[in-house]
Formats: sequence, C-alpha cells, structure tokens
Amino acid sequence: MAYIAKLVCNRLGWTVPSGLDAKSDNAEYGPFEAQVHFGFEEWLFNKNHTIDLEDGNYYFGFVECFRRNRNFNPITRLDLFTTLYPNIQNLDQIQTSRHIGYLSGVEPISEKTYNIILASHPGIIQRMRDELSSALVNDPVLPDALIEFDQAALNRELFNCLYLRRNRRNPPREGQNYDYVHIPRGPQQHLPGSFQLTEISQNVIDNLENNERIPQV
Repeated sequence: MAYIAKLVCNRLGWTVPSGLDAKSDNAEYGPFEAQVHFGFEEWLFNKNHTIDLEDGNYYFGFVECFRRNRNFNPITRLDLFTTLYPNIQNLDQIQTSRHIGYLSGVEPISEKTYNIILASHPGIIQRMRDELSSALVNDPVLPDALIEFDQAALNRELFNCLYLRRNRRNPPREGQNYDYVHIPRGPQQHLPGSFQLTEISQNVIDNLENNERIPQV
C-alpha cells in the first residue's frame, strides 16, 4: 500500500501563501481555510527551507495529516493532492482535484531538530508571518489568520516533517501551478475527504501518474 494526503490549494507552488484564490470559503469543504484563507503547508516546497543533519540534507515543512501525530513512522513515499474550489473571488471555478506529486523519505521533526531549524534560519518565523500578511493584505480574515499563525509559532507547530526530495511532473511557474495531473473520477473515490493520512493502493497511484495533464484552469 502507498500513502496519500491532501494539501490546501496554492497558486504559487507551495513556496509562500497565495491567498484565497482557489481555496474554499465554504466551511463544509475546508473549515480552517474557509475561516483564515491559508494553510501551514503553503511553505512546503520553499527552496530555502532546508536543513543539514548528520545523516544528510533535508527539506522541512508542514503537512496537515501529521498535525496530531508528531511521532509518525517514517514514510518512503507520500503522494499529495489538492482540490480547487469555487469561492467568492472565482464563482466559475470548477471543483476539481489534482495530483501534485510526492515526497520521498518523510520523517517526523523532533524537538531537537525543530531547535536546529530555528537556529540555522534566524528570522524565519517573522519572514513567514510577513509573507502571510502580504498574501492576505486586502482580506478581512487577516487578523484571524495572524492569530492562528502566532499560536502555531508559540506552540512550535509551524513545521512537523522532513523529507529528502520531492517529485513533480511539472515544476510550477509563479501563478501557474495548476498544470498537474487531474485525478480521474474513479480514483477520486479513494481520496480522503479531509486532511488525513490515507492508505491507497498502488494501482490508484499509477493511474494518477499515467493520466494526461489537462489544461490550466
């Protein structure tokens, strides 16, 4: 069996927050993103978020499915998908799921490693906070979003996983990262309905990778 998890949608390749565009503003589909219009995984593929440890160089980030389990077992491969939603900014957006790619060698972040990250990246928390503010500068939810961010920083929950590398079919261009594999209707029934870690059969993963790309929405 393989594993798959959902990421909040992002227009900028999950390098910095991209605001409400394509996210859910309907609590039925995404209560957290509907309330604050961002997710902590929006920095997951930031190329500057790397760390040198004794056994190698890692990327670090946050994946929602690990929020309540900071001591998960290492995962050889974690496939990722996202869902685009219609919202107040784009009522014509069709709700559709896309396969993003996968992370290799995923491990939990220990307290020791969290300290190393903060020590080796001075100012990272303030920089991320500023990037969130910029993404939501004209959004009335900004105060609530900053409260959520500050609480996560205080609780040392901004990062929860390490990974060795990521694999995508198409590296994103700024503002054009929806050119990923559309998940066909059949395999969609195997996807988790929420941001949980889900076991999925290898043939479903193969279907995700082998389907042709559809045009950017």
